[in-house]
Amino acid sequence: MPEQKKIGVLFIEGFADWEYGLLAASAVEWFGARTVSLTPGGQPVTGISGFRLAPERSANVDDTADLHAIAVIGSEQWFGKAPPDTVDLLAAVASRGGVVGGICAGTLALARAGLFDKAKHTSNGRDWINESNSVIRARRIIRTYRMPLRTARSFPRRVRRPARSPWPS
Repeated sequence: MPEQKKIGVLFIEGFADWEYGLLAASAVEWFGARTVSLTPGGQPVTGISGFRLAPERSANVDDTADLHAIAVIGSEQWFGKAPPDTVDLLAAVASRGGVVGGICAGTLALARAGLFDKAKHTSNGRDWINESNSVIRARRIIRTYRMPLRTARSFPRRVRRPARSPWPS
């Protein structure tokens, strides 16, 4: 029997409650994956709805070595002056051939980690990313392709999708 794939779902303070549900549930129900909730420092976080999430693990690289994929959930905090530093975590998952995905503002974490430097990708629009205060490295070379609302794009080991889109199409 093939190894059960483990997908980390990264939440930060003010996470967008609607972005992870169908992704996580369908990965488990339809594809037999195991999902693992992650937060910076392993601390509880509160979503936009006010619901508190107590994570299973921290988002430290040492705590996530068994992940085959990671999904970064959007939050207004990704736009802030001091968003959580996830560069090492995302780079580690990508370097071992894992899939790294970001939804809506979560794509800013992928850009900061340099995962868009040489890859075509989608997000909420080029101007939207360029308005972010902290994506200076990606700002010079980013290429954002507008896709129809119901379309996700997948390039090698990276999946991006606007938050307002249903998953799967």
